[in-house]
Amino acid sequence: MANITITPAGQLYLCKTPLENDYKNQLTFANATAQYNYFVSKIAHTFDNYTYMKKDGAIKVGKNIDEIIDCNYLFYKNTGFTSKWYYCFITNMEYVNENTTLINFETDCFQT
Repeated sequence: MANITITPAGQLYLCKTPLENDYKNQLTFANATAQYNYFVSKIAHTFDNYTYMKKDGAIKVGKNIDEIIDCNYLFYKNTGFTSKWYYCFITNMEYVNENTTLINFETDCFQT
């Protein structure tokens, strides 16, 4: 059996947006480019070269929780596997250590 090496290439962006997972205030866009440009304008923190990110899961990021606690939204793409962007609500953050935070998220079905 051959060993397959996967080079981490995922893109992850944390944002602060007016969106909440109650879906009461959603945004609409003319097209996917306008949607992407809006969310790019809301980026607070960028993380590159992540391994595959699972839908509705959790991910550890190399930031202290106090640096990212004001973010309520994220979007990501599993580069190398797909060109699709996944838009997600941040549902919880947990302190792991001084330089690591565990972020729980769920997919925003409307935006994705």
